[in-house]
Amino acid sequence: MSEFNGKVVVITGGSSGIGKALALKLNDSNANIVIFARDQEKIEETVKKLDSAIGVQGDISCIQDLERLFLITEKTFGKVDVLIANAGAANKSVLSDVDSDHFDEIVSTNFKGTFFTVKTGLDYLKDGSSICLVSSITSYLAWEGQSIYSATKSAVKTLAKNFAADLLQRGIRVNSISPGFTDTPFSKISREENAEYFLKREQQIPVGRFATPDEIADAILFLSSKRASYITGIDLVVDGGVTNIMLPL
Repeated sequence: MSEFNGKVVVITGGSSGIGKALALKLNDSNANIVIFARDQEKIEETVKKLDSAIGVQGDISCIQDLERLFLITEKTFGKVDVLIANAGAANKSVLSDVDSDHFDEIVSTNFKGTFFTVKTGLDYLKDGSSICLVSSITSYLAWEGQSIYSATKSAVKTLAKNFAADLLQRGIRVNSISPGFTDTPFSKISREENAEYFLKREQQIPVGRFATPDEIADAILFLSSKRASYITGIDLVVDGGVTNIMLPL
């Protein structure tokens, strides 16, 4: 990943899971990394493992926090080469149980937050830079309790295509990625609480297992690199075959 040597990379939701895996991989390529997340303790733990990095605490649903993120980034490292909008929120709730607070929380983070992460960063992005938004396979599939989350992740996927069209004149490529089931710290806690459910889920995945955060990170970094210089406006599904392969009975 030498193409990231000296590049300035901003990762929202960069203190755990896929975002942390991204940061660690970019560190091996000598990138200048900016971690943005809500949990200050986790930010500090991640930054300690990186050679050239800073952490900024904040919430993507707060535009003032995003403005502070990019101001600090420019002051520390200069203009941004790669923006990875990875931060998001998930909260399962069936239709009859959804209330206004639940709706506002998920929409404000996943849709509004992702939109304004990119909009706020525009003045700080170099021409010819790249942006990757993190969607989900829930934008392709439907299952109980995911109506709000799925709708917001569908919106993220659509934003990527439209941002790509808006930013053609600046040479900025915009893509999204839709990860499948991934072994993040959150899923590991859930697995301990409900091992049977996770076993059944794994049996529904054609490759037979959850993804590792590193596998999702590799796909994001490909889209963000010069190796994908002719790719913009796409959504890359990384799900072990879930959305495209019907398993035999």
